[in-house]
Amino acid sequence: MTTQIAIFCGFPCLQEQLRHKMKFNLVAFNSKAQVWQNRLVDVSETSLEGAWRWITGLSCWGSTNTYGALQHALADPGTQAIYLLTDGRPDQVQAMNAKWWKL
Repeated sequence: MTTQIAIFCGFPCLQEQLRHKMKFNLVAFNSKAQVWQNRLVDVSETSLEGAWRWITGLSCWGSTNTYGALQHALADPGTQAIYLLTDGRPDQVQAMNAKWWKL
């Protein structure tokens, strides 16, 4: 679902949402979570274009590993905000177990 939302939104939407930010990264998640870059990167036309190429190469499959995605996003100490786009509720065991969440 993340891919469908991003493609629907399009590259101009990605630019609009990120152009006034300093740094960003992307995490895609289905049965597994994967990061676009190993750390936050500076917002530039080049980084936005690279992010868009990565987004358009994603495919949807498997379950909804929200917990894994949040782990990746929060692992970088520079993370100040998270925009979470998902197609449904978390459905992996660790995500459904409330003791994992420290809110």
